[in-house]
Amino acid sequence: MGVPARRRKPALAGLRFWAARSGLQRPAVALRELQGAGPVLTATLLAYVPELVETDSLQLSVLIGVAPFARDSGRSHRTRHVRGGRAIVRRVL
Repeated sequence: MGVPARRRKPALAGLRFWAARSGLQRPAVALRELQGAGPVLTATLLAYVPELVETDSLQLSVLIGVAPFARDSGRSHRTRHVRGGRAIVRRVL
């Protein structure tokens, strides 16, 4: 369904104001250019993952908690599970 237009404009204005004041204008614009990245995802990533502009994708996936971890031991190869990370960001994703 999506967010109604009357609520979308204030959210976008708030995001622009916050990003401009905190020096995160470039990352905010870059995130918004990604397909499927709206104002909520952009604000969440910028607020809860300050390492976003400094780390690579593998480190980010572990940091956020979407990278599967192996639980192997010797010949035993168990299924990989996602655990840890930042739950708030994972819920928004």
